[in-house]
Amino acid sequence: MLAAVALVALHPARPAHPGRSAGAVTVSAADPRTGTWAAVRYTAQPWGISVQVRVTGVAAGTSCQLWVSGSDGQQAVAGGWQVAPGQQTVWYPASAPFQAAQVRAFELTAGPHVLVTIPGRR
Repeated sequence: MLAAVALVALHPARPAHPGRSAGAVTVSAADPRTGTWAAVRYTAQPWGISVQVRVTGVAAGTSCQLWVSGSDGQQAVAGGWQVAPGQQTVWYPASAPFQAAQVRAFELTAGPHVLVTIPGRR
């Protein structure tokens, strides 16, 4: 959790339309049970992936975490943030030490609750 907080402190939320990088992959999903929708844009880096996340349907003030699952079953927290009021167009930054081709899924959580699971590119 401390690493996630540090990521947010170092990388504030980005504007509604982040620049598109060559080779960026965008995936999205909705969970009708929680009313949450999320889009994840990730780009391969030499050290893993850089990630940008946009969410809707999450109450302002909610602390969220983004988890990444690799094809080998490993899981790592990529980042965390607190949802700001009226910020449904913000892209939150994150990163993970997985190669882009190894990403199986992303999970957006609030505490112990999974809000939405976003499959990686197949």
